[in-house]
Amino acid sequence: DERLAAAQRLAGAERGRHLSPQAWHEFLGSARPEDVVLFDVRNRYETRIGRFARRGQAAQDELELVDPETRLFSETPGFLERPDALERLQGRKVLMYCTGGVRCERA
Repeated sequence: DERLAAAQRLAGAERGRHLSPQAWHEFLGSARPEDVVLFDVRNRYETRIGRFARRGQAAQDELELVDPETRLFSETPGFLERPDALERLQGRKVLMYCTGGVRCERA
């Protein structure tokens, strides 16, 4: 299965560090838009309910959001292997979030 193969390739990838809610808030507030991207690991239904953002004075998002628009978490590794997806993340700090549980730990 292609999704399983993609997940196995990413399983050995370098992991980021967990941030406390306070550290997340501080980082989000001080991040430079060209240096940071928000990566929403939740499924399509959850992303439609709401998301993290940092709004500027014009009430527009200041930080880029990457939403893979997945139905299932198992689709995420395939999304991350797409050249257009990697280009959006490359060389930037990625603030990744989800609703909690196993999905967050595996992401």
